[in-house]
Amino acid sequence: MFEYELDSLKGLEESQKAFYEEKDGKFVLKVKGIPQPQNDDGLRKKVDELLAEKKAEQQKRKEAEEQARKEAEENARKNGNIEALEKSWGEKFTARETELLNEKQSLEAQVYKLTVGSKATELAAKLAVPGSDSVLLPHISNRLQVETVDGEIKIRVLDLQGKPSALSIEDLEKEFRANEAFKPLIRASNASGSGASGGQGGGATKKPSEMTTQERVEWKQRDPVGFKAALDAGEFNT
Repeated sequence: MFEYELDSLKGLEESQKAFYEEKDGKFVLKVKGIPQPQNDDGLRKKVDELLAEKKAEQQKRKEAEEQARKEAEENARKNGNIEALEKSWGEKFTARETELLNEKQSLEAQVYKLTVGSKATELAAKLAVPGSDSVLLPHISNRLQVETVDGEIKIRVLDLQGKPSALSIEDLEKEFRANEAFKPLIRASNASGSGASGGQGGGATKKPSEMTTQERVEWKQRDPVGFKAALDAGEFNT
C-alpha cells in the first residue's frame, strides 16, 4: 500500500523506496502537478492589508468631500455664482464616485481571490485525481462565498440552492466525495493495496486483473505511479 506521506521508509522494498523523497523530515510520494495550499498566515496578513487600505480610502474620501464642500461654499460666497459652482463640483463628485467604485470592486475581487479562490483551489487539488482539479474547481467555487463578520473575513459554504448554510469545508469535501456525478474525478481518500482506486478515481472497485486493455492504458497515463506499483506487485495476473 502506498501512503502519500510516511515518517520512515523502514519496511519498504528498494523498488518502493524509489517512489519517495524526503521533505521536512517526512517521506512523501514524488507526485507532480499537485498545487500547494497557500500559507494561512500569509493569506490573513494580505487580507488585513487590503482591509486597512479600504478603510484608509474611505477616510480620505470623507475628508475630500468635506474639504470640497467648504471650498465650494467659500467660492460661492465670493463670486455669487452658486449654480455654476454646484455644477462643477457635482461633475467632480460624480467622477470621483465612479473612480472609488472601480477601486472598491477591484479590492473585493482581490479579497475573493485570496479567500474563496485560494480555498477552492486547495480543495480541488485535494479531491481530484491528477489533471482533473481544473474541472472540479468551478463547481467548488460556486459553493463558497466570502463575507465580513465583525470586521473579520470569513468563507461561507452555500447549500445546493446557493443559500448560506452551516456546512463546513470538511462537510463540503464529504459531499463532493459522495456525489456520484463526480466519482470519475475524485481520488480515493485512502489508497487500496492494489492501487486501482487511486488510478480509477472515486473509489472504483475493479481489480487490475479485471481491467480491459484500454482501461489499463488510461490508468497508466493518468496515474503512472499507482500503475507501476500494481504491476510490480503482480496484481494484473491475479
